[in-house]
Amino acid sequence: MKNFNQLNIFRRILCALLFLCLALSTLSVQVFAAKDAGKGIEWSFEGDKLIISGSGEMRDFTENDTPPWHKHRNDIRAVIVTDGVTSIGDLAFYKYPNVVSIDLAPSVKKIGAYAFSDCASLEMVNLGGVRHIENSAFARCVSLTSIRLPATLNAIDDKAFYRCSGLVSIYIPSSVSYIGNMVFTYCDNLIGASIQAN
Repeated sequence: MKNFNQLNIFRRILCALLFLCLALSTLSVQVFAAKDAGKGIEWSFEGDKLIISGSGEMRDFTENDTPPWHKHRNDIRAVIVTDGVTSIGDLAFYKYPNVVSIDLAPSVKKIGAYAFSDCASLEMVNLGGVRHIENSAFARCVSLTSIRLPATLNAIDDKAFYRCSGLVSIYIPSSVSYIGNMVFTYCDNLIGASIQAN
């Protein structure tokens, strides 16, 4: 009889623990869903590559409202944005220390403010069909040595490449009609510039 009572108590404890686990897993899914990347935007993390896919605009983020992939920030080395995504949100990859390369699909038209700012290891950038680079988008990317801006680009906002001290050369196409203030300030090693814009 004693063993039977102990077995019943054990079963009740086990059921309570299972119920608690289910409740916590549901809660974590809800938190994750509340921190999405924008309507129609999906993401996956494979090895050291972050792949952003889907269609539409990525939403903007803040230092207190970080993107859902932020927990992988120290492990991401490559960012790949596939066709269909139309923008990179503000602070989407702000201070990601080990990102080395960025590959944007031609569908991406805008890079938000501080989107890749302070990515100290960033070396290679493919800007696809970008039309607008917002303020401080690549500020303090000290490992970036050269960048060729696409022929689709119309505007470069203030401090877009501020303190990119490793930048040696830059190409600005004739499509650019606006260049903001201090875009290349403190780019101390910049020795070559091809500026086709008026």
